[in-house]
Amino acid sequence: MSEKFENATQLRQTIKSLDKAEEREVLSRPFKWQEPTDDLNVSEEHQGVWNLGTGKLACIASKRYKIIQHTDALQQLSEVLTTLNINCSGKVINERDRVTAEILFKDLHIDDGKLGIQLGVRIINSYDCSRSLGGELIAFRKVCTNGMIVGRATGISFKRTHIGNLDARAEMREFLKKAINGTEALKKFVSEAMAETLEWDLARRVLMKLIKVKSLRELIIKNLEETEGKMTRWDLYNAITNVATHGEDISSNAFEYLQRKAQDVLVEMPNPATDEEMVAITIRETRKAKA
Repeated sequence: MSEKFENATQLRQTIKSLDKAEEREVLSRPFKWQEPTDDLNVSEEHQGVWNLGTGKLACIASKRYKIIQHTDALQQLSEVLTTLNINCSGKVINERDRVTAEILFKDLHIDDGKLGIQLGVRIINSYDCSRSLGGELIAFRKVCTNGMIVGRATGISFKRTHIGNLDARAEMREFLKKAINGTEALKKFVSEAMAETLEWDLARRVLMKLIKVKSLRELIIKNLEETEGKMTRWDLYNAITNVATHGEDISSNAFEYLQRKAQDVLVEMPNPATDEEMVAITIRETRKAKA
């Protein structure tokens, strides 16, 4: 479920509806949650993370694991946004055991030769051990509404494991300050990608090497067909992020995969596949199609 907000006050209201979790004892063998009694062999090394909203076990983790409540993580974010007087909007994607908040800064843009690129941040957290509390720089290209995750490319990101002192306010504040000042870092990558041209055959070779999932690769190639033989690295990057953002039935895992690959293109052009590699890929795909 996705809920939009137009300012930090609305974000705080959205946060209140997020699920909370608690630690519960589990049996040592087999690992499972059960009401503890004197007869049970309770594990001394593991615990269950119980989602109070769904009434279900989210995961089994070590005793060292500390729950970071979705509400606490995003409350810290909203407090820093308010303190820094950041004009923002965005959405909170609530997957119960996982949460993602995408915040766009209304007053921060860079030029892309068209309608501009708006900067922001993405904050993630989980109860199922699938992700740590983390944040990274994101951007939103207005002309095509492509979502862009650029934390790794720009170095503007942070990650906090669910162990030890869990007050991340200082890190969150420092991260947001870097994100607010991230226009120059992103502008550098965008301008370099716009300036570097490549032939269609080279782009196809890069995609063969970079995107191993045939169905996703074909969608990207379809987006590039309008370039008519020559394009820039920026075109290739946007073709990938377009599929990630607008492709039908794109799962959250596929979205993350494509955004990682897109950042590879933005930072540095990957080495294209050799003729032998392209032949091997084509043979494998032909065999799969016949199976």
